[in-house]
Amino acid sequence: MESPVADYSSLASAIIAGLALLVSLVALVLGEMRNARQKKFVETQHELNERLLARELQNIQASNKADMGAKLIKVGKTNYRVKVWNQGEATAYNVDIRIPEGTNVITEREVSDKFPMEFMERHQSVELIAFVHMQTPRKQPIEIVWSDDDGQDKKKSVYLTF
Repeated sequence: MESPVADYSSLASAIIAGLALLVSLVALVLGEMRNARQKKFVETQHELNERLLARELQNIQASNKADMGAKLIKVGKTNYRVKVWNQGEATAYNVDIRIPEGTNVITEREVSDKFPMEFMERHQSVELIAFVHMQTPRKQPIEIVWSDDDGQDKKKSVYLTF
């Protein structure tokens, strides 16, 4: 017959082995959870880096583009001007204005005296004398044509309103 101390000794070693197994299982589960969180963090970081790169590429592309605009402005009590300007980041080349039939705010002579312009730097503008009277329609279309560094012609229709 075995002694009671030997029984307790084998029981104690079994309990200790069971506790060690339990601790190692808990450590394994916690390690897997930490690895899953780390993997998710790395994926999020990668996605954020891709978005930042896309934004930088957009900024670079925008910095290489000219964007023309025009507006009818009142100067003094009864005088008007059409202001045409480059609101983009790059220089606009071969800037021209096309006036559709029925637009009578700007004369062809006023346009032909100042346009086509070889280039317009960023924020550079040109003012054209506008002829506004009581029967002038409140909305007048013009078309601005230009090219920028990529060499392709760009068009923008602008409605002059007052």
